[in-house]
Amino acid sequence: MSKHPLKLFVLGGALVAGGLVAVAVGDLIAFQPNTPIKSADVNQNFTTLRTAVVALEAQASAPIGTDRLSDGAVTLPKLAVGGSAADGKVLKLQGGALVWADDILGSPSTTYTAGPGLSLSGSTFSIGSRAVTTAMLANASVTGAKVALPLTLTGAAGTGNVLQVNSSTAQLNEGAVVGSNTGAGNGVRGTSTVGSGVYGQTNGTGLATAGVFGQAIGTGTGVVASSTDGTGLYTGSASGNALEVEGPIRVRGNAARRAAFVHLKTVANTAGPNQTCTNLTDPSAILTVTHNYTASGDQTLNSAIGVFRNTSGAWCIFRQDGAALANGMAFNVTVIYSAP
Repeated sequence: MSKHPLKLFVLGGALVAGGLVAVAVGDLIAFQPNTPIKSADVNQNFTTLRTAVVALEAQASAPIGTDRLSDGAVTLPKLAVGGSAADGKVLKLQGGALVWADDILGSPSTTYTAGPGLSLSGSTFSIGSRAVTTAMLANASVTGAKVALPLTLTGAAGTGNVLQVNSSTAQLNEGAVVGSNTGAGNGVRGTSTVGSGVYGQTNGTGLATAGVFGQAIGTGTGVVASSTDGTGLYTGSASGNALEVEGPIRVRGNAARRAAFVHLKTVANTAGPNQTCTNLTDPSAILTVTHNYTASGDQTLNSAIGVFRNTSGAWCIFRQDGAALANGMAFNVTVIYSAP
């Protein structure tokens, strides 16, 4: 036997003795006692051993820093670590020892919820929708915040104010909420299907502490109230004044519903010699009538006057002494409509 085959035989024996045959050496042919040894079998064993030795020599001679392990050589049983390997586990150094642990910070049962203005889908946070609920703004201090418009505030019924804004300003023309509009729209607009569109309340006294305050600097109107069928403006008081006006009162609008006007007696509106009828037909109207002296017509009125509704439903002014009313005679009429 030459030296080279002998070297391979010795190395093969050493590999077998070291328990590394399963790792570095393939299957070898085993020889049994009293069985002839065939040269082909011996040569095959030497070839197998030589292949393993060459692979090990290549690993041993590899430069430092390169992979000296064959693929699949390191298995889980050969890793001396704590814990149990499972999906989602990684090797971590804990307490100076290498262990299998969860690949997250904290407990694996940790859950996340989206805070105000955020939405959560899986593990991804994003900015929520533009609809802002009262829960998002509850007890929140927002300074100089930019909000995309239109802004919708939604609150459940019976939970109090949808939005509450506080201010300690002392100026009459300043406020916690300021609405302005440079076009033909509204600075502040309130609508409601059942309750109040805009509700104002104050516990103070004087003009500057009004629940709702309207002021016109120019020729506009401080507060405008209108209605198509109901009541444009309602004022009420349990003990104080329901309405207090400083300055003159101006009346405008439809003559059929005007609160004050001058009625002139003409041939067209004469219902009788001593009667002149207005175009008012509302049965809830309460009329206050005084004589208005003019430079035309017979101005002599030495009789008391009264009002009544004729068979056509019109309100008529008449002389109580039965004398005729001259054409051109004028009367000041103030109308108050009583509630049904």
